[in-house]
Amino acid sequence: MDPVILQAENTLYQLSIYALMQGSNFFTSTLSIDNSNSPEGKSDEHPILLPSTITCVEFDVYLWFGVEYNNCPTQENLIDAILISRQWSIHNPYGYALDHFRRQFQESQIHPAVVLGVARQFGIPELIQPAVHALAKPQIPFSSWSTDTSILHHVTVIDIGVIGRMKEKLLHTHFALCSVPPVVHDAACRDKNHVVCLASWKDFWMSTMVPRLSNMDGKLDNLLWWIWTDCITNAHTPGMTNECMQWTINQVIAAPGWRTEMRIPEGALLALMVPACIMLDPMLERIPGPDLVS
Repeated sequence: MDPVILQAENTLYQLSIYALMQGSNFFTSTLSIDNSNSPEGKSDEHPILLPSTITCVEFDVYLWFGVEYNNCPTQENLIDAILISRQWSIHNPYGYALDHFRRQFQESQIHPAVVLGVARQFGIPELIQPAVHALAKPQIPFSSWSTDTSILHHVTVIDIGVIGRMKEKLLHTHFALCSVPPVVHDAACRDKNHVVCLASWKDFWMSTMVPRLSNMDGKLDNLLWWIWTDCITNAHTPGMTNECMQWTINQVIAAPGWRTEMRIPEGALLALMVPACIMLDPMLERIPGPDLVS
């Protein structure tokens, strides 16, 4: 096929019709019209005018991914490509950009908050769960990104509010468990041994449990479920009777707080989940969505 001349804003492009039409419902419908007797698109003086909603920047992104395939895309290149692919129903560049976006996220090149915002905006639910779980980790403090304008540009007030509340609940859970649980005494434990039991249990809790519960470095051995397994079930409390120690431990491990580290992120995930957005019909308007944080 002969090349065609297109104009976006004040810039002219000479491109292959076949390359433009491949995988794009928008360009297929635009360029497949029989205009053999029309000068439109055949010279610089008579280019095919793209709608005014298409900027040169957007069209360049489409060419990078839809025609030439950019091998070293940046985060913003990928987000623009996802946006434009959705707008113009271009399947191949969309898949290419999404694969790169997912890989860069997995390699920690894209912040999980950005992934969350993009996934919610464009209806990509499979990226929401890993983004929320990544943001739940102590290694990513809420304060480290919640005022970063380069990240806030991609998230909504709802995103920030839900994640902020999740982080607050996780922190409160750890510190709430630092309080020394009461001792459950066996009936055979004499009154004079109560003091010994209480002192032994308190010493164990303050010296072994509290340092790990208050350590939010995100290491495996400081996660609640690991503390629950490693410390509680192997408690060493010299001076306590075996019955008092076992009854007390049984009461402690039954507390619901130990399981909240998994439940709290699931609650945030439920609040932030969006349905999958299938590829749209040809359109040139931005996908409607919640207002972004300015």
